[in-house]
Amino acid sequence: MSPMRRILRRLEPHLLQAYRKLLQPPPPNLEGDRYMEYSWIAANIPNGPGQALDFGCGFSWMGLLAARRGFQVTAIDLREIKWPYLYPGLEFKKGNLFNIINELTMMDLIICCSTIEHIGLSKRYGGEESQNCTDLEAMELLFKLLKSGSTMLLTLPVGRDSVFYPLHRVYGEDRLPKLLDGWEVIKKEYWIKDKLNRWIVSEERVALNIEASQYYYGLGLFVLQNSR
Repeated sequence: MSPMRRILRRLEPHLLQAYRKLLQPPPPNLEGDRYMEYSWIAANIPNGPGQALDFGCGFSWMGLLAARRGFQVTAIDLREIKWPYLYPGLEFKKGNLFNIINELTMMDLIICCSTIEHIGLSKRYGGEESQNCTDLEAMELLFKLLKSGSTMLLTLPVGRDSVFYPLHRVYGEDRLPKLLDGWEVIKKEYWIKDKLNRWIVSEERVALNIEASQYYYGLGLFVLQNSR
């Protein structure tokens, strides 16, 4: 490797970090949100074996994590997702949950990481075909798909109830209880940003009443069970 190439390789992480910061809106913003969501799922995911669904998987490694824990994982997304790896027990299906529900088996685990807030918002992630379906209907489907006593790991935006069309919903004191209706909440955490733009743990009432925007909201992290 040439000396110049070695220098560029050393600089690459710093240049990438600077580029991302230039693209970020002014604080408070969502910088670091995935650290909080992914660490929550990693900390609370059960061990397999069993069937698992990574709903709205995107390019994340949550499905891979579940497969490493011993689950047979089906990851679904509206987009064509290609990871830089193949792993036994992890498969991808492109499609809308409402359209492929009959192709799925009953699940022992569902991962829903920053997905439910987009359901029914036309043209988000290429999801125009889902515009007549709502987040509440999707939660009902996931409830029916999950075996009794099994776990769903859910992360979503929280703050004062609002919709930033076509980006996402924010769940507050009105819509969050509707979304969680029928589910048993086993564990929950709320996070907001401090004055230095760092994520900090928050009381529920504070997190559900922050003024959200398309660039910033709080995080609600949940371990849910189907207790029928």
